[in-house]
This record gives sequence, C-alpha cells and structure tokens, in this order.
Amino acid sequence: MRYLLLLCILPLCSCSMPAPYTPTQSAGPDRKISRKAPTPVNKPAKPKLTKLENGHYRVTQAWTVKLSNKTFRVQKGYTSNGITAPSYIKKSLGDNINAPTTWAAVFHDWCFTQKNISRSQADDYFVELMHAYRIPQQKIDLMGTAARGYTLYKYW
Repeated sequence: MRYLLLLCILPLCSCSMPAPYTPTQSAGPDRKISRKAPTPVNKPAKPKLTKLENGHYRVTQAWTVKLSNKTFRVQKGYTSNGITAPSYIKKSLGDNINAPTTWAAVFHDWCFTQKNISRSQADDYFVELMHAYRIPQQKIDLMGTAARGYTLYKYW
C-alpha cells in the first residue's frame, strides 16, 4: 500500500522537486547539469535468472556488472523480489526474467546487501544501470524517483 501511495503522491510533488540525480551530473555554477546519462557503447551483460514460485528471482550464474568505473559481481544463488511494487504495477513496468527493468531491480536489491554501498548509492547505480540497458527515459525517471522516494520515506 505504501508503494501505491508513493507512486500517486510523487507526480503531484514533481513541480517542486528537483530533477532526479544521475551519476553524470557535475556540481558547480559553471557546469550544465544533464538528467540523461550518455548512452554506453556496450550494454551490460544480461543476467541469468530464474523466477521462483513466490515471484522472486534467483541469479543462476554469477553476474558481473560494470558501472562508474567499478566492477560488481552478483553471486550465483542471490535472490531478490525484483521490482518492489504491487503486482499490477510490476507487470506494467516489465517484471519478468527477460526485462532490463527487472535486471536493474535485482541489482539494486543486491546493492543493499553490500556493506560498502549506501541506499542512496544503490539508487544511483539503479538509475545508471537502467541507462546502460537503454530503458526509455520516462520509465527511468518514474522508477528512479520511486526508488529515491522510498529511500527518503524509509529513512525519514
């Protein structure tokens, strides 16, 4: 129920909220801030996932993700619920083993299990990975804002 409320409230607040942060933004008054990350030359590897009976996803082969000049390795056997939202919203966002939105969500959840990655860094990596998978900008904005909104809600 919280997610639905969040998804309903966020668009109403968008007129007063700043544009979502992307890792390509640079600080300083003399620099122009762009919401769009540059399109990478190569898409990251597709993870090998299986969908479990409870609707969660299990990584069936170790998965390497390269972002922000860092390399991450999601171990075989890691389990995630994928996109965290009610089932009817998950379906509309593309929640299945062949959807880049699901891959990014699984990686986002994995980031939370890492001691050296904060929730806000995980949210940044989530957006960066969606850009790398070339997910449409409107969907990146929606999902990135929802993830950051949930982080704010959870730690407010």
